[in-house]
Amino acid sequence: MKIGNREWMLWREGEPFSQRFKATLSEDGNTITGRWEIAEDGTTYATDLDLIFRRMGAEPSIATS
Repeated sequence: MKIGNREWMLWREGEPFSQRFKATLSEDGNTITGRWEIAEDGTTYATDLDLIFRRMGAEPSIATS
């Protein structure tokens, strides 16, 4: 897994298939937009799932450093 610069990435290689996920955090910190991809043959990736997470009812708290 890798997180930084408002990007979140996960990946997994191996049997029975490879997967990867990439998402972006919105400027205001309230939305994560991402996509899971799958490679059943281990190399050719196709979209498996698009997703959007939205914060509901709370002020964002984004740590800066």
